[in-house]
Amino acid sequence: MSKKKGQTKVLGVHSSLQDQLLGKGLASQDQIPEARESVRPQYKQTHELFCMAQTRLPRDTREVLSDIEPDNFALKLNRRVWFQEEKGKQKPVLYKKIEKNGICSVYNVSFDFDLKRIKEISNRQLFAIQNSGLECRVMDFSIDWRFVIGLGNESVYETSMTLHHVYGFPYIPGSSVKGVIRSWIITELYGEIVDDDSKRTLDLKHAEERALDDEGFRNIFGDTEAAGKIRFFDAFPITAPKVDTDIMNPHFGEYYGDQTNTKPPADYLTPVPLPFLTVKETTYRFIIGVRKEDNMVMHGVIGQGCSRLEVASRWLEKALTCHGIGAKTAVGYGYMTQQRQRS
Repeated sequence: MSKKKGQTKVLGVHSSLQDQLLGKGLASQDQIPEARESVRPQYKQTHELFCMAQTRLPRDTREVLSDIEPDNFALKLNRRVWFQEEKGKQKPVLYKKIEKNGICSVYNVSFDFDLKRIKEISNRQLFAIQNSGLECRVMDFSIDWRFVIGLGNESVYETSMTLHHVYGFPYIPGSSVKGVIRSWIITELYGEIVDDDSKRTLDLKHAEERALDDEGFRNIFGDTEAAGKIRFFDAFPITAPKVDTDIMNPHFGEYYGDQTNTKPPADYLTPVPLPFLTVKETTYRFIIGVRKEDNMVMHGVIGQGCSRLEVASRWLEKALTCHGIGAKTAVGYGYMTQQRQRS
């Protein structure tokens, strides 16, 4: 809105920085840069990231596979890597955004998982476990927002994702399921100490020691002397996983990578966007089991009057809904919601 003749503009919190500098006499008009118009791309084009010609596969291999589309996401992601030159170096690419002539082109990872095949694999796993003689608890959880596991694993890219070594889909290893439940129980049940005056004090440093002193905890998870009674199986998807690229934007990469300790974490350092793969809009099936003779009623802190299988399944739900699983749970990744209860 233009200012009327004779009207005095009152400077306040809603004034632009340029107006405030001019109003206070701290800058002249010729020192203020002209406003720049932001030109947005007309439309966005999304392209398949993987191009056989830009991989590092041998030439004869590229020729043979040029017309073949892999049906295994792990092979496609880790073997048909798209390399692009950047600052004189060939670097693997997960995500690339190019704006040219007002057109924004996005090169992204894409893969369509076969829902029928996903269900067949998951049902085959469930059938094998249920016919192994174990008492089982089967629980389905859907991802609230996004989920990523294995972010720091070894990979040709700077980031990674845990993919099944045979089937190629993103899954959750049983060791990760056991680990998150164990960690959440230690934090919730053994993270505090109570003195003689019933005063509670947080003490996570020795929480695991207190947990291992509890026979009920050792019976479920085991220790260095004996294995635990509860078995935690890999969690497979029961819906077609939707893999999507996300971005983390570390602002002080030069500071963290400085070996000379001369770079301060200053605001003038350039943020470096780092793409990584996530899973969204997917439901996973979690299975835990125990031999019938080992499914005894527990006593003590970890579960008064409940069987070991009931205790483990209850804490599985708490861990996934209150703590999350995988990487970056502190910023909202990895939280899940239970879909239905199975016996």
